[in-house]
Amino acid sequence: MATLRSLLGIAGAVSGSPAEPQAIADVAKLFKVALPQDLLDVWGVSNGLALDTIDADLLSCEQVVEFSREGPAGLLPLFHDRQSNYLALAMDEPRAPRVLHIPHDDGPRLLFNGTGSCVDALLACMESGESLDIFLSETDGDYGPDVRRSERDQQAARALLLTDGKDNEWNFATQLLDETNLAEFARLLETDHFVRRDVRARMDAMKSPAIRELRARDRKAFAQFTENLATVARVAGLSVEKTKSEESLRVGSIFVSLETFFHQRQEPDAMARAVARIQELIALKARRR
Repeated sequence: MATLRSLLGIAGAVSGSPAEPQAIADVAKLFKVALPQDLLDVWGVSNGLALDTIDADLLSCEQVVEFSREGPAGLLPLFHDRQSNYLALAMDEPRAPRVLHIPHDDGPRLLFNGTGSCVDALLACMESGESLDIFLSETDGDYGPDVRRSERDQQAARALLLTDGKDNEWNFATQLLDETNLAEFARLLETDHFVRRDVRARMDAMKSPAIRELRARDRKAFAQFTENLATVARVAGLSVEKTKSEESLRVGSIFVSLETFFHQRQEPDAMARAVARIQELIALKARRR
């Protein structure tokens, strides 16, 4: 498996001067753990690399500090695709030592199980002549929908599920589970719509009969919830119409995203509270006219 050092001196990689010790120290201050020796070896030779054949760069120390100011905590930016998307190394467990794709217009996702796998993919990308931004938009990396996950991945997923999920931990857990983790998938289907979006997309791409059955039960529950909410809304005097999307209803003068309320359906008075919220939104829209 390739290392970051493998990029030094290869065709299409343009190096520069070694990084100053203070610049490396500035990067080290950003993290609780030591910087990877592999990266330090590269910076000791060249403070960043231009990978012109794929329109990308291995970031310099100064660029890492700049990217880290606005990026998610605990991630070390490594490669930039010159299109405002980048690859970052997770420095903290349980995500470490995986590499994440950080797109500028969407949430982060796990892409490689480590820097070695990441560099292997970049070298293949360089041989193909494809730009890094296109490659990143098309690849699943090491986390294709039906690729079996290692025990380490599954343990990391369980650790992520123990968090409050506010920093995408449950979305990452979705990527680290496989068809053997039915209980975990069932739990994730009961979370909010931001997580469910990723869970449903992952499950819809899987071939496992057990996963497909679990997903079918979820669709059935969602359809029943839709009917129940429509009934309660009509009893409350609201007009209800179906839309082209199974995930929304037109209630009164507004379109209601059903995913917003679905995960709360088991809570006391869930339907009444959902209708009350819809009435508030209708009234708010009327006031704004």
